[in-house]
Amino acid sequence: MSRGAINKAIDPNRELVLYHDDYDFTRRHVESGTSLMLETSIKINDADGKEAISTQRQHYMSKLFTTPVEEEWRLLYRLRNAAYTNWRLATKERVPARFIMNYTVRIVAFAIFAVRHRNLGLYARIITATVSGIRGKLGETYKLPDAVYSTND
Repeated sequence: MSRGAINKAIDPNRELVLYHDDYDFTRRHVESGTSLMLETSIKINDADGKEAISTQRQHYMSKLFTTPVEEEWRLLYRLRNAAYTNWRLATKERVPARFIMNYTVRIVAFAIFAVRHRNLGLYARIITATVSGIRGKLGETYKLPDAVYSTND
């Protein structure tokens, strides 16, 4: 990172907890005028030890409602933080109607999968996480393994 970018003192949003923090951090740097370059030779591993850039395309919807209960927090953080970053971008770019249409389709798809897998409880938690993201309610809302958390959602 250049000295100019460092001098802007843009810190990662700690409220994003694990997922989409890098996207939000990068987006805020670009919005502030920082020029970024893509380095494709670097291998990045995520917190789970999986490659961040995968050659296998895997659709998470098919496994969404079979997620073990102890792993739901990952799903909820991912969906909440995606809703937050996508809503922020949609309102900045003045295309909230596109966001609303896309998320309506997504919520309907979630409903279909929830009924199919008989998991309406998870569907309700997904809706709550999505709405929390849109409203900007971030932080450690969902139980993280071996971590202190709040339930102020």
